[in-house]
Amino acid sequence: MDRIKVLYIVDSYTNPYAGTEGQLYKLISQLDSDKFEPHLLVFNPSQYINDNGFPCDVTVLGCSKLSSLNTWVSLYKCLKQKSRGGFKLAHIFFNDPSIIAPPLLKLLGFKAILSRRDMGYWYTPAYLTLLRLNAKLIDSAIVNSKAVKNITCQAEWIKPSKVHVIYNGYAHQEINPAEQISLRQSNDEVILGIVANIRPIKRMQDAVMATANLNQQGLNVRLVIVGGGDPTELKALAKSLNIQHKVDFAGSQQNASRYIQGFDICMLNSESEGFSNAIIEYMQHGKPVVCSAVGGNPEIIDDGAVGYLYPMGDVGVLIEHLRVLCESTATRLQFGEKGQAKVASLYGVHHMLKQHETIYQELMT
Repeated sequence: MDRIKVLYIVDSYTNPYAGTEGQLYKLISQLDSDKFEPHLLVFNPSQYINDNGFPCDVTVLGCSKLSSLNTWVSLYKCLKQKSRGGFKLAHIFFNDPSIIAPPLLKLLGFKAILSRRDMGYWYTPAYLTLLRLNAKLIDSAIVNSKAVKNITCQAEWIKPSKVHVIYNGYAHQEINPAEQISLRQSNDEVILGIVANIRPIKRMQDAVMATANLNQQGLNVRLVIVGGGDPTELKALAKSLNIQHKVDFAGSQQNASRYIQGFDICMLNSESEGFSNAIIEYMQHGKPVVCSAVGGNPEIIDDGAVGYLYPMGDVGVLIEHLRVLCESTATRLQFGEKGQAKVASLYGVHHMLKQHETIYQELMT
């Protein structure tokens, strides 16, 4: 049997460490090579690919502006060439390719799959108008949580029967205790940790305010934030609450595991999440998690079993959950063990790969 040729279409590729790009890298690099032949079509040149290569052949379109006729013509010619080379299945990632690719793929006889991995924070009225027109042109959509499925069907008018939930896949996390960074300033200090880039949507001010309150209650708590972005406003908030000495900013770290190992309790306070890679990484490290009940978070966190959920923005409930965990090492360990077991059983890479391969095969038969 001939291998199924799968064309992956993205606008850019920065590195395999970001959420969507990391999952795409795992998918392409670990597909069954006896059954599938992947090829990456990227609109813009990628410095990462230039420097490091990629696990499949790559075509660079060299243009990406949606309003430019040159982009449409160039993409049509490229897709036509791929069609002549035996490609009849395309898997589309990211926003702009979702606008431009479906009509051209349909015209050339491709089967088209969309991927959605967030709660649609990027939607605009103009985008939605075009996406709803394209909903009739795609053959399938793959999303990474039930919450993302709901918003995708509702906003883009894609039939629920076409939308498949495939959770992110994660390799076994090798944890090296020798790499752990010491975060405590005193033996009785409890370390609260966040791994996320500093952006308004992450609501890290809630974590700073909770840290201040817990220390005012007499607990000895330190907050450590690992991630890129400008911490100026958060530092000013911490200073205004007189806890500037209790909040540390580690910046962006390629190996976040060194820090997570030192966390006692992990947090995510976001306004919106599709399927959080950070939460999975916390659980792989056997850490209890307190997170906002948004997006796919309730699908990962069994409230009261592996961590706690709280209404987004409700700092009072956040404080109470953190206080319970700060005061009970036994509960922290119990939640951590259960979370670690859940990730191992439900979110392995092999599950993600098998489900993608099944959808590809069904569309091409």
